[in-house]
Amino acid sequence: MYKIIKWSICLMWITFLSFLCFKPKQTEFKLNETPKNQQLNVAAVDDTFTLNAAQLASWGVTSGSITFRVTGVGETNTVTINDGRSDRINANNLTIPSTVADGDGVKYQITAIGSGALGGEQPISVTGKLTLPASLKRLEYASCGSIRFTGELIIPVNVESIATYAFYMCGYFSTLTFKNNNTVISNAAFSSCNSVRKLNLPFMEWPTVNLNCFSSLSNRDAEPTPPIVVVPVGSSITLDQLGLSGSNWILHYSDGSNPQTSHLSWLHICLPLLMGGLIGFIVYTIYKRRYSINKLLPEK
Repeated sequence: MYKIIKWSICLMWITFLSFLCFKPKQTEFKLNETPKNQQLNVAAVDDTFTLNAAQLASWGVTSGSITFRVTGVGETNTVTINDGRSDRINANNLTIPSTVADGDGVKYQITAIGSGALGGEQPISVTGKLTLPASLKRLEYASCGSIRFTGELIIPVNVESIATYAFYMCGYFSTLTFKNNNTVISNAAFSSCNSVRKLNLPFMEWPTVNLNCFSSLSNRDAEPTPPIVVVPVGSSITLDQLGLSGSNWILHYSDGSNPQTSHLSWLHICLPLLMGGLIGFIVYTIYKRRYSINKLLPEK
């Protein structure tokens, strides 16, 4: 009986170890990620695909189509919105997401808007706001020129560069906000954006080269309220560096104070106190010395 139990236990251990050693290997991949050995439908670099209005309905596109050019394939597939339109595009509150899927369902991250892709000679017709994707890194030459979007344009934090004339003649939006302190802005990137009345800039100091990228915004009326530039508290940015000197624009810190009046207010407070203290010290010194001399003189 003992031997039977002993051999039974040994057989169980042999079976268990065999299962561990010869367990079939499984292919592992993350959620919503296609296994590498099944990525047969991913396009090659520089291939293009086009999506129609129905496929872009979530963007706010109501008619037309947009072409995309594949710029990277691998752990992260990337595309550029490409200049390949053959018909006019109309959209309501155009909202560009960070990812787009092609006709086969393969997802790509949108990292750039190509030269003339949404603007140029036949710009997209947008009624309402233009919202750029958080994944965006580059806005190329005249990429969004002449689009008549309104409201606030936010340049996402991952945008590294904005090329010349990227937003040329986008003359209807009122507020321009940057999220990245290191975004490289080329000359005339916002040329003829005649409706901008507020700039929100995160810059603590201006780059060594004065790009004059906002110089065309200088001719703003002061009515009903003056146009303003908002910078972080303590920033050394000046209107002259922005090409806005001699205009109606005024500079404000993010806490609502004006850099010039802030400095003047401290001067106005400190200077009278210093002068009052100095005068008081002089009067006290004269009085003390006169009193000491009078004590030394003989009584009459």
